[in-house]
Amino acid sequence: MNTKNDGTAGDVAAARSDTNEENGVENGWLVNVRGQYETVDATTPASGTATLHENFDFEGTGYVASPYFGQTWGGTNRNKRLIGLHKTKFTTELKAGYTVTPYTKGTYSISSVQSPTQATLTSSWTAATFKNVEFQIGNVPASGTISYPDTSKQDVYGSWPPNPTKFTTELKDGYTIQCTGSSCGGDNVRIKHIYNDQHLYVDPRFTTSFAEKAFHIVLGPRGTGLVSGTMGSTRVEGSDPCRTANNEACYENTRFLTELRVNDQIAINSNTSGTTIQTRTVDSISDDAHLQLKEPLSSMLHTTSKFKIKTFHAAPYTYARVASVA
Repeated sequence: MNTKNDGTAGDVAAARSDTNEENGVENGWLVNVRGQYETVDATTPASGTATLHENFDFEGTGYVASPYFGQTWGGTNRNKRLIGLHKTKFTTELKAGYTVTPYTKGTYSISSVQSPTQATLTSSWTAATFKNVEFQIGNVPASGTISYPDTSKQDVYGSWPPNPTKFTTELKDGYTIQCTGSSCGGDNVRIKHIYNDQHLYVDPRFTTSFAEKAFHIVLGPRGTGLVSGTMGSTRVEGSDPCRTANNEACYENTRFLTELRVNDQIAINSNTSGTTIQTRTVDSISDDAHLQLKEPLSSMLHTTSKFKIKTFHAAPYTYARVASVA
C-alpha cells in the first residue's frame, strides 16, 4: 500500500502535499481492489504496509465440486481434488462408436449425440445410478499406421506421408492403444512417452511384432465436464453450470488458471445453503477445471458449491481520502 505513480516503492512516513508524489495511505482511508472497498485501520511506515479493517473476499467464477470425495482408487489424494464445473462438449468430443468410461462405472459405447449435454448409449447403464462423475473417452480412431518390429523393446513407430501418424497432437502420455480390426497382442498397452509424430514408447508393451497396422485409442482423453446416468437407461446427461431451463442460476465455467495461484486461500461453501465453509490452500493447478488442495476436504461438495478467493497479488488499487470539513 506504498507505491509512487511510476510503480516504485514510496514512503508512507512522508508528509503528503499537492507536490508530493507518494501514494501511501492513511488511517481511515478507503482502499479499492477489484471493486471492493475496505477501511485502513493502521499503517506501518517501517515496513511500508497497511492493515485493513476486514479481509478482501473475491467471488470465484463458477461452481466447484468434489466427485472423488471418499474415493481411494487411483491415488491417495482424492479428498484433496477440487473440480470446477464445466459444460460438457458432447457434440465436439463424442461420436457414434466412441466409448465413455465414467470413473469406476465401466465402459459404454455411444450410439448418438443429440446436443452438447445429451447423448445416447448403445446399451443401458448397468452401474447403479450416479450423478456428476468425470469420464474418459475411448475407441477413438488414430491417424496413420503403427509398427512394432522388436518385442524385446518398447518402441513403437508410426507412418509417414501420405498417411502419417500424428502422435504429438492425437496422443498423450497415459493413453492406451491397440490395433484396429485385430489384436496386436498385449492388454492395456499404455503410452509412456512420445518422442515425435513417428516414435513413441509404451509400457506395458505389445506381445507380438507387427507392421503397418491401423490403430485406435482404447482409453484416452478426459472429457470436458461431468456426466450422470440412471441404471437401466441409455441416456447420458452432461453437466451445465448455466441450466436456465431448470430454473437454476447461470454461471460461467471455472477459470482456475487465471483467477488462482499456488498457496492462495479459498473459502468453499460445502452445501447449497452456504452454512458450512471449508477454507483451504491451493497446492497445484492443472487446468481451468482441476486443482489440488494442500489439505483434504472434510465433506462432499455439491455441484452448486461456490467459492471465494481470500488472497490477491500485485493487484491495481485506488484509494479514497477522508473528506475534510472546512
